[in-house]
Amino acid sequence: MRAGWALIALLSLPAAAAPPAPAPAPAARAATDEAARLLAETDHAIRMGRYEQARILLAQAQVAGASASASETRAGDLAFARRDWDSAYGLYRGLIARGAGDAAMAARAARAALELGRLDEAASWLDRALADEAVARDWRHWNLRGVIADRRGEGARAEAAYARGAALAPEQAMLLNNWAFSNMLRGRWAEAAALGRRAAALAPDRPLYAANRDFASWAAGAALPERRADEPAAAFAARLNDAGVAAALGGDAARARAAFTRALGISSTHYERAATNLERLDPAR
Repeated sequence: MRAGWALIALLSLPAAAAPPAPAPAPAARAATDEAARLLAETDHAIRMGRYEQARILLAQAQVAGASASASETRAGDLAFARRDWDSAYGLYRGLIARGAGDAAMAARAARAALELGRLDEAASWLDRALADEAVARDWRHWNLRGVIADRRGEGARAEAAYARGAALAPEQAMLLNNWAFSNMLRGRWAEAAALGRRAAALAPDRPLYAANRDFASWAAGAALPERRADEPAAAFAARLNDAGVAAALGGDAARARAAFTRALGISSTHYERAATNLERLDPAR
């Protein structure tokens, strides 16, 4: 077990060899084997998303003699899978405090803390977990570290975390999209657009990735959008409004004004968002 998770006292030389422990009785061995089998089945049910089955199997494992730590670990994992962040976080914290957790559990505690809005705790748990080589080899943990850093307003820390994750998994669209959005938060439009293009190409079925790519591209100076075939007027007006917002953030007031004005003209009804944005750009109107 790695240092930091539990303190193991090592005695140099015992005064005398202890007598061997008696072998467990067959009935005790059978009960232990049954509890282990039920815990393994619980793990599998959680992975497969069969949460009610997992709950029943865990209860059977406890009756069969599963230890408190093993049972609480699965209860935490089940709560985590169900996105019951409060329960999962409480169970994981208790287990780790008793020395019954590991680095992977600390990473899950970090995710739960993030979802609960406890950002400082999330950062602390994940930094602790990333000291473990196995945790640090998983791109998902660096992606999570980047998200936590972004939520805390730590742009440089987020950039470093996403870069580490991308080095491990250069074709993970989720990570690339998050990295693009991180650059958008910092006004790094060209970098965001490049990352957004990679993310959208890898996951063409994710509209959010395409939207982030387009927004960053408009802010970086790309041409205003053209109407797509069969695109409703209101949808096109919404895209023009977004392009205008992006252009304004990128410092191009003329292009922003053109986008807002076109949005007003395209929609058959008064497009309130574009009108409001145009008024903000030209307060004298």
